[in-house]
Amino acid sequence: MPPSKIDNHPAPSAKSKYWSIRASRPKAAIPPGRPSLDDLQLFSKYAENLQNAQSASGKRGLVLGSTRQTLDWCRERGLRVAMMDFCDPIAQNIQSAHPDWQDLHIIIDDWLSTAEKDGAFCWAAGDGVIATLGQGRDAVRLFRQIYRLLLPGSLVILRNFIRPDPTPASADLFAKLETGEIRSSSAFRIQLAQSLQPSFAQGVATREVYRTLLESGVLEGSFREKHAWNDGQMTALDSYQTEEVFLCYPTLAELRSLADPFFEELDISYGSYEMAELCPTLLYRTRITQATEEKHTENTDKNSFQCSPCSFSVAAKGTK
Repeated sequence: MPPSKIDNHPAPSAKSKYWSIRASRPKAAIPPGRPSLDDLQLFSKYAENLQNAQSASGKRGLVLGSTRQTLDWCRERGLRVAMMDFCDPIAQNIQSAHPDWQDLHIIIDDWLSTAEKDGAFCWAAGDGVIATLGQGRDAVRLFRQIYRLLLPGSLVILRNFIRPDPTPASADLFAKLETGEIRSSSAFRIQLAQSLQPSFAQGVATREVYRTLLESGVLEGSFREKHAWNDGQMTALDSYQTEEVFLCYPTLAELRSLADPFFEELDISYGSYEMAELCPTLLYRTRITQATEEKHTENTDKNSFQCSPCSFSVAAKGTK
């Protein structure tokens, strides 16, 4: 049977236009712009916990910022998944890749305003969702939504793009590009955006990144040939010309500060590709406060199900 699908018709936006263009450029997605097998380490490490949560609750896991790599892994492990995205072309790509995956439920909706019920899911995962928000002030709204949508004590696995502190200036990045310290167009583009960002709260306009690239000569054919940047990677930059689209990048400290009221950090891992040190994957567990305990008891009475937090050997927080 094919995946089930529901379209809640999120309002058209510049952001959805931007990601629709990105969805039509699959060859442009290379690490760090997409996850690698290294980034699935935490998924594999805690796969049994995700499976047990589903078996005990009868609920699905929730995937935001859906990528083929993440969803392929979920299917291989026999997980029941609801993927939520505001961009229908991205969902169509996943649906085309898995036309017979009956355990996949596709939800077209805005992450920040979805009306899905409280405690509808038993774990969550996402890739690059913070950067996608555009402005850091929405990060708390997203964390609150994830917290609301999950059962108490659920696991959350998020790969994030973070910026170094202090953040290198644009001139320093161009110098590293010339010396070969930065190799891929994806790594350079993301780090350049980070350097141009006034603050995490404000984010950075993609048109500003594109303007800087254009004025620097990086988009010229001779430069691309010199650095062996293929056309597939470069075509994605046409999406950067979309007006009123922003990306945002927290430092690791900022990310932890925002997540802490909602989630307990349990583990962190890094890939081995270029710029992987700025793409950590973090494992969280939703906090159980006095308020959520009351709500948890209410849900338990209704559903005859108790979601007990799993036991873990908690890794020390890294600051790599």
